[in-house]
Amino acid sequence: MKKEDKSVKRKKSKKSKNINKEIDNEFFLFTFLLATISILATTLNDYNFNIFGCSITFSVFVLPFIIFISNYITKKLGFKYSFKSIIISTLIIIAFIILIEDLTGKQLNFIEIGSSSISYFVSLFVNSAIYYYIISNMEIKKEGILIYFSYIFSMIINHIIYMLFILNMIVTDLFWKIYFISVIIEAVISIFLVIYDTKIKRGIE
Repeated sequence: MKKEDKSVKRKKSKKSKNINKEIDNEFFLFTFLLATISILATTLNDYNFNIFGCSITFSVFVLPFIIFISNYITKKLGFKYSFKSIIISTLIIIAFIILIEDLTGKQLNFIEIGSSSISYFVSLFVNSAIYYYIISNMEIKKEGILIYFSYIFSMIINHIIYMLFILNMIVTDLFWKIYFISVIIEAVISIFLVIYDTKIKRGIE
């Protein structure tokens, strides 16, 4: 019996280690993906297109996907892993901005770097917290619309911080026009991501 007990314990221990290894691999994979897409969004901030007389950054097409990946990590691995992913990707973005500005010979603007990282971190953290609460406490039938609102709320926070502190924009009619057009574009893209999001099964938590 003792030998059998030891054998069972070894199997359970080995299985537990394999599961933890799979979780770690998935965590690092999606954290890398989150950081990569976030760097893409940071790069696209310097490129704009005109619509309805407003200059909109191309990063609006990427932000919904950043939120989606963060939500995927939250749903499959739990809020703790999502929080760690957000911290790691924020640090990678800061390092990327400093590296690029150094390579291009630009003077480091710590206010811009700080504001950019804060807008990213705060918007994703708030979204992940709300998202985790929704999937943990709400009925499946109500999840979709609530998750959609969490996407939009995250975008609202991100754009407010970005436009006020990074772009130093004054709150005028043009400010609100750019603001709402950006959020509307992202909200439309988010519809399709939320539909797919609701079909993802929960993971370890």
